[in-house]
Amino acid sequence: MLVAEAIAGGIFSDLSVSDLAAVVSAVVYERRASDDEDHPNPNRTVDAAIERLEDLSLRIRDAEEASGLPTHRFPDNAFSRAASVWATGGSLAKVLEVLPDMGAGDFVRYVRQIVDLLRPHAPQAPLPRRRLSGGASPPESS
Repeated sequence: MLVAEAIAGGIFSDLSVSDLAAVVSAVVYERRASDDEDHPNPNRTVDAAIERLEDLSLRIRDAEEASGLPTHRFPDNAFSRAASVWATGGSLAKVLEVLPDMGAGDFVRYVRQIVDLLRPHAPQAPLPRRRLSGGASPPESS
């Protein structure tokens, strides 16, 4: 519900790829109970979009409670900086510097959730060619 309303409300519109990954991460990421640290967002654009997402989340939660429905999990921005670093091509080592207590497997799981959430909404246009980590270019489409 939160994602559908965020799309309809334009929260994800006009965000760069890295900012979109950072904002969407707030929907999929759930920090461990032992992590009560403050995690800053990568920039003011992400701050504003996540604030809008949180406001929307509160409105939806109010409606859920008023209707006697179970409430959804509130957005969590703790992964936003890591998602942004990843989306701009940062190495796994660089990403894990941002969240040093996170294992590589957990990182991959959250990134897959971000990709899975965004894939159906991606424009159906060719993706830009990008170097792979080994220096090879992606194969040509035929």
